Amino acid sequence: MKKFYEEINGVDKNKTSDSLKFEIIYVSLDQSREQYDEHVLEIGNWMILPYGDPRIKPLKERHNVIGVPIITIYDC
Repeated sequence: MKKFYEEINGVDKNKTSDSLKFEIIYVSLDQSREQYDEHVLEIGNWMILPYGDPRIKPLKERHNVIGVPIITIYDC
């Protein structure tokens, strides 16, 4: 997924949202801060919700997440 994201959008961290073809938002269900930090290092330029963010639980419930990984696609 990281390679695909970089190939489509490029790897320039200074790109504006107008130049992106699509966006990935990483929502962690990690059980510890250490696991979260390890995964974040692997992600690269994706948008990331902070560890323990209160928006995670409603997102998990809304999309009936019972396991990971899961991908949800929105056309905005």
